[in-house]
Amino acid sequence: LVGFEDINPEILGKINNMLQNLVKKRRKSVEIRELKVVLQRIGHERSSRFEVNATLDTPLGRIFTKENGYDILSTMDKIIDELDRLLMTKLKKK
Repeated sequence: LVGFEDINPEILGKINNMLQNLVKKRRKSVEIRELKVVLQRIGHERSSRFEVNATLDTPLGRIFTKENGYDILSTMDKIIDELDRLLMTKLKKK
C-alpha cells in the first residue's frame, strides 16, 4: 500500500482485510506474485476525492485497474471487484 499514510487506522485495517480476502480467495487458482495499491488525492491537499491504482502481478500477466471516488472504502470495493473480474477473465482464457 502506497499513499495510505493519512488514512484512519480503522479504515486502513478494513482495506487490508479486503485485499487479504481477495488474495486468499484466488490463491488456490493462481499464484499472486505482487499486489500493489497506490492512493492519490485528487485536487488540493484537503480534497476528499481519491484516485486508486491497483496492479496485480500473476504468471498469467499483470492486471491493472484504476478508480476514482470520494469514499475510500467504496472506491476500494470497486477496485477489488474489478481486479477479481479481470483475474477470472484471464483464468478462463488460460
